[in-house]
Amino acid sequence: MLLLPIKDHRVNILKKIKENQIIFLKSETGSGKTTQVPQWCLESRRLATIAVANRVAQERGVELGQEVGYCVRFDHCYSRKTQLFYKTEGILVREAITDPLFMKYSIILADEAHRRTKILTFFQAF
Repeated sequence: MLLLPIKDHRVNILKKIKENQIIFLKSETGSGKTTQVPQWCLESRRLATIAVANRVAQERGVELGQEVGYCVRFDHCYSRKTQLFYKTEGILVREAITDPLFMKYSIILADEAHRRTKILTFFQAF
């Protein structure tokens, strides 16, 4: 694994991205701005989605993947019993290709819609 100079600033960069609508990164060519920062943002979004699903499952006293589940790029945890899904906006875009009216859902909530990072909540249609 290649360790680029920007790695030491990961926590601070992600904090700045969360707190500001626009940030400017200035660093030497080859430091990792172009390759690492976008990956960190994706990972952060996925982890937040999974954490929310875990929390809701715990609050409801159910096993994650049964009544409450999640779907993020490269990972998912749900079953035929899942009625409440937490998904990233990337998953929403992918689902819109095959089901533009989202007919299989009765409710879709977009939390933090004013931010670049959104967690979407889907309620399975009954």
